[in-house]
Amino acid sequence: GALAALGGAREAGSQEGPDPAVGLHWLRRAGEEVRAGEALAESLQAAAFQGPSLPVINAVDATPYTDASDIRQRLTRQVSSPVHWVDTVQRLIADGATSIIECGPGKVLTGLVKRIDRSVRSRCIDSPDALQTELGNGN
Repeated sequence: GALAALGGAREAGSQEGPDPAVGLHWLRRAGEEVRAGEALAESLQAAAFQGPSLPVINAVDATPYTDASDIRQRLTRQVSSPVHWVDTVQRLIADGATSIIECGPGKVLTGLVKRIDRSVRSRCIDSPDALQTELGNGN
C-alpha cells in the first residue's frame, strides 16, 4: 500500500516524503496503541463504575464528564490521543481551581502548571507519606 509506494519512490531516487522505515514504525506504534486502548476498554467494561461526586475533566478534550460511561470511553481514548494539558489546566482554573495536585512519581505536570499560571498553587504527591502529610494526618 502506501508504504510500498513510498519505498518505490525512494528507490527511484526521490527524496520527497517520509522514510518508509519511519512510516512502518509509526504504523506499528499506532497498532500497539489501538490494541492497548482495546485492552483498557475491556478492563474498564468489567470494572464497576458509578458517576463521580465531582466532574472528571479528561485531558484529551478538556471537557468535564459526570456520566460513568462517558468517563470509561474518555479513558480509553486517552491511550492513543494527544493530551491537551494546557487546555485542561486552563479549564480547571476557569472552573475555580486554585490548587492542582499531581499524584505519582516525578514533577513534570506540576512544573507545567506553574508555567501555565503561576497564581495557581501546584504540588506533587509522590508517596503515601506525602499524601498523609498533605491530608494533615502525617506524624
